[in-house]
Amino acid sequence: MPTLISLQSCRHGVGRTNLTANLAACMATQGYRVGVLDADGAAPGIHALFGRTAALDDMAINQDVWSNWASDAASGDRPLPFSSTAIPIGQGTVLLLGGDLCLVPPDLRVRDVQRCLQQGYDPDPLGQGLRTVAERLGLEFLLIDTYPELDEGTMLWMAVSDAVVLVLGLDATEFQSLAVRMDIARTLEVPQVWLLANQVPPAYRLGEVWRKLERSYGKALIGVLPMVDEMLALGSSGLFYPTYPDHPLSLALEAIAHQLIKAPVIKTIAPISQLQSVSADLPPDPKSVD
Repeated sequence: MPTLISLQSCRHGVGRTNLTANLAACMATQGYRVGVLDADGAAPGIHALFGRTAALDDMAINQDVWSNWASDAASGDRPLPFSSTAIPIGQGTVLLLGGDLCLVPPDLRVRDVQRCLQQGYDPDPLGQGLRTVAERLGLEFLLIDTYPELDEGTMLWMAVSDAVVLVLGLDATEFQSLAVRMDIARTLEVPQVWLLANQVPPAYRLGEVWRKLERSYGKALIGVLPMVDEMLALGSSGLFYPTYPDHPLSLALEAIAHQLIKAPVIKTIAPISQLQSVSADLPPDPKSVD
């Protein structure tokens, strides 16, 4: 069964998308078939890191997610979508999924999720649909690159994930938001919740940062990664890991990928009642007010 892992951050600029892409490359190098889903419908861009001009067709992915393959007797005769678009990396492959996946049918986007939740929308079809598509594509892991805003869409990605990686910068304003997200993940009964400090400035000692975070978050801490000039020089025009395979940062990425691969997860989709109770605690989104 494919493992769904979503990466979330409390703000822009912490390297979440680069991290998602490079972890996918690490996992593929170890021989796995890995899918990458860019869930940031407003500004999808992870495909550029893989040298692609665009992600794969959203319409086809949405059709697959919501077509209920399991109950379609004829589905076995349908061709595997995107089977010719796999990107070989090492001994494995990476498959890029579309950049604007519909969270709810028909043809609704993230801005409509709150209304659907209020009407009793069940997140189970999204999770089951993603797993079915992942199985048909032969994926062993699906990494989901989300977006910083904390809204019902963010919670849906949490609810369908086997594991959530919370990507943290060292900005003091992030820690309160981080605590809120960890509480939400626990409420939604996410099996694995990890914390990863990324782009730590050179002025900080990585060991000291690790010890301080470990005292607060314990085993949830999965990594502390430095900001390096080589990553900045790439300018999001390529993958760091295959370009600098022997760099200390690449070795640290390998170690984190290994933990993601080996961690056992048992997923139960969060019931709608939990999503509604968490949603009630969120401040209203001013963009949704007419």
